[in-house]
Amino acid sequence: MSRTYRATGINLKSSPLGESDRILTILTRDQGLIRVVAAGARKPKSSLGGRCGLFVVNELLLAKGKSLDRLTQAEAIATYSGLSRNLGLLTASQYLAELVLFQTPDDRPEPQLFDLTLTLLDRLEALPTNATPTMTLATLCAGIMRLLDFGGLTPQVRACGVTSTAIVPDVADPRWRAGFNFQVGGAIDLDLCRQWQQQRNPEIRQLWNQDRDAAIALRIPTPDRYVNAAELALMQHLAAGDSFERHFDQLTLPHLAPAWMNIENLLRHYVQYHLGQGIQSANLLDSYTTAMLAVPHPLDPSR
Repeated sequence: MSRTYRATGINLKSSPLGESDRILTILTRDQGLIRVVAAGARKPKSSLGGRCGLFVVNELLLAKGKSLDRLTQAEAIATYSGLSRNLGLLTASQYLAELVLFQTPDDRPEPQLFDLTLTLLDRLEALPTNATPTMTLATLCAGIMRLLDFGGLTPQVRACGVTSTAIVPDVADPRWRAGFNFQVGGAIDLDLCRQWQQQRNPEIRQLWNQDRDAAIALRIPTPDRYVNAAELALMQHLAAGDSFERHFDQLTLPHLAPAWMNIENLLRHYVQYHLGQGIQSANLLDSYTTAMLAVPHPLDPSR
């Protein structure tokens, strides 16, 4: 049996090894997620050097190893060099790469995730080099939603997670709020849930001394976050997918930047709750957006 094999892969993570080597984490179309050693890749004259960069897509020739396979040849077929020309786009790409890694099992092919990752990188690189933070944040949030959808974790934003009734945000009312509960998996209609709670209170009181767990199960969950009408409306556009693309220019106007920052922060904590993983690139994103926009961040859960 041959110890070499070919694969098409996207470099999602790179770390130094020894004095001159690299370890690459690569999402491949047919092999799933693999970690390989690129020997000598950090040497100035290495033929592998440029092909080991983040988000480079290569046709690879690899050799089986005892613990890690070895990269012997690589031919670049896409580089996404435009992402490195804008700190926001590069940070957003690294953020999405982390989410992809969270959802990719080792050594199991995920061709649909491979194609989705390319689509998300294409979308970011299609933004202008001078893309505004609002455009970058909105595109990042759209990518997060698509990856959550792929993993079966799409947050419910068009209907109440408790009552299943449609939620229509009142964008004309600056005081309008909806709740968002991570365990429930999405938005909560606060007014309707208050009515439900009042109806259930007598039953809860009756059960409390008999079956406390059953009584607690009847209580309406407390929101982990609150979103205003503009934020929920934007999230509903994301959930619709094609609506976000059609109205991209209107949805990324500069005054919407604080809303997109809050949406990203909410999705970040939603991901952490469901996947049990923190997003390292989020700290760099916070520094970038705060410096560029100088607005309060993150969303205060108590507002």
